[in-house]
Amino acid sequence: MDSLCHLEQISATQIQAKWAGESLQLHFDFSLQIAEKYCVVSDLHLGKVQHFRKNGIAIPTALRAEGFLQLDRLVQRHRPANLVFLGDLFHSDPNSEWDEFFNWMELRPEINFILVVGNHDRQFTHSSYAQRIESVAELQIGPYLLLHEEDKERPDAFQISGHIHPKVRIRGKARQSISMPCFHFEKRNLYLPAFGQFTGGMHIKAQKGSKSVGLAANKLWPLEH
Repeated sequence: MDSLCHLEQISATQIQAKWAGESLQLHFDFSLQIAEKYCVVSDLHLGKVQHFRKNGIAIPTALRAEGFLQLDRLVQRHRPANLVFLGDLFHSDPNSEWDEFFNWMELRPEINFILVVGNHDRQFTHSSYAQRIESVAELQIGPYLLLHEEDKERPDAFQISGHIHPKVRIRGKARQSISMPCFHFEKRNLYLPAFGQFTGGMHIKAQKGSKSVGLAANKLWPLEH
């Protein structure tokens, strides 16, 4: 099965990727569509704003509201049958943001919500909330294995993961540069950008022949390395 990724820009806000013999849709709203039935986002880190405020760090509450507005826009735009959270849906101890999320989720019974458990979700799996959303260690969709964190013990699998919050830096003349979140294809791995606004990121060390799709100004920017 071909591990090379072929990108086709459908519009400024959508790119079709041909990878592992199937098509994926990359969107400017940090989401990935698989087989038209699955919409995937990664690393929301719900509760992080409230966690920092509880510990005396004055993070603007507007960031919290913006996260829910992003989710609203996403489901209105794509109308997914299945919405997959690719790990780190939650950030820390249960707090009021968790309640807001489950209230938001329960208002949308037409959507099947799935959590692929990430390292920050361990508190969730041992909480009273754990029965309120389907949670799995991994998810197989066609040729793709969805995990929160890349599994280096399974190099033959076509893996889609989050966790690293990938970013790409583009350098221009006169030492100018711009940094942006990105989707990143590396042979048999696709790394998704963090959906959460308050998450930071890690600049990728791209291998020759790999491909990235940057996200900036509500547009997608395909890049070859």
